[in-house]
Parts: sequence; C-alpha cells; structure tokens
Amino acid sequence: MAKPAKAYHHWLQQLKERIRSAQIKAAIRVNTELLHLYWGLGREIIEKEKETQWGNKLIEQLSKDLLAEFPEMKGFSITNLYYIKRWFQFYNHPEITGQQPVAQILPQVVAELPANKKLPQVVAKSPLRKKVQLPVEPIVPQVVGQIPWGHHREIITKCKDINEALFFISQTTQHNWSRSVLVHQMESGLYKRKGKALTNFEYTLPKPQSDLANELLKNPYHFD
Repeated sequence: MAKPAKAYHHWLQQLKERIRSAQIKAAIRVNTELLHLYWGLGREIIEKEKETQWGNKLIEQLSKDLLAEFPEMKGFSITNLYYIKRWFQFYNHPEITGQQPVAQILPQVVAELPANKKLPQVVAKSPLRKKVQLPVEPIVPQVVGQIPWGHHREIITKCKDINEALFFISQTTQHNWSRSVLVHQMESGLYKRKGKALTNFEYTLPKPQSDLANELLKNPYHFD
C-alpha cells in the first residue's frame, strides 16, 4: 500500500499546482479585461468632457448612472472614475504630464502579442529602437495585466514619470510584491537607487503562494 499511497500523494500535489496555476491564469485574464475596460473608459471620459457641457460634473453623473445599473461594482465610484481618467492621462497625455506618451516609449510587439502566448523579454526604452505608434488600446496588457488595479492607482499617484512607473510594474511582477510592499519600495526611493533607463519585461505567472497572486485572486475590482 505504501507505493500506491505515495503515488497518489505525488499526483495530488501536481493536481493542486495545476489548479492554482489555472486560478492565477484566470485571475490575470479577468484583470486584463478589467484594465481594458478602464483604459477605454478613461479615454472616453476625457473625450466626453471636451465634447459636452458636463465638464468636470460628467464623472459625478456617470458614477451615479453606472452604480444604479451595477450597484455591486466598486470600480464605478466617483473616486475610482477619477483614478481611471488620471491613469489614462498619465500614460497618454504629454501636454498634461509633461512626458512622452507610452506609445512612443514601448515597442509595438508588447501590445500586439496575443494574451495566451509567452512574451519574449523586451526592452521598454532603447536608443537603438525607432519610436513607433501603438494602438490606443490596449496598453501592454501582458505586463500591465499582471498587477491589480490597486497597484496601478498607487503607481500613478507616487511615480513622477512613465519610466519610473514601468520600472515598478516590472519589479512588482518579478518579485511578486503585494500593494503594501510596492508602496514601501516606492517611498523608500528604490527607483533613484536602482532605476535604469532600460526597463526589461519578462512575462511570467506570479508564484502561486505569493502575495501578488493572493491579491490578484482577491482583487475587489474584478467586476465584483
């Protein structure tokens, strides 16, 4: 009976690992779709504010109407809608942020690879690369989609420019940081100590038992 029991235990462990991996893949896919939604919504809010008489009151009205239809969705609060608008502005509006839009910093391959393929290691900024125009949607979903929306809110609040933001996105995915650890690293001046002009992204799944994986699985913004 010893051998069958040992074989069963080994198979069970493998099965648990596959289930955890599937859970994380599903969470990343949902997270990416959520960020697609927010990205487009941020762009449309900016456009509508310019086109309509609502101006700054547009977000308040939009929040009221969306929460009436989707009362369980935390992401449609007035505060979060302002963050969504700010998130899009941070990466796309140099006249507001005083920096290059993300489309001129990241290579086109990042945004075009399908989500079910593994990304090669790519360079986010290189003097040898020509500047290329990316589609407005999506913004590097394979990389950005690996961290929860709460992480993104902290990054755009505390980072001064896109290069610093991409550095912390990369570090978060590499080291499986929770949001609290990410905030600590930003506030401790890690980018000034170790940040580089070249930011490398490598697509890997978060470790199943890591803080990042746990936060992805429990993300309160996942369409509730």
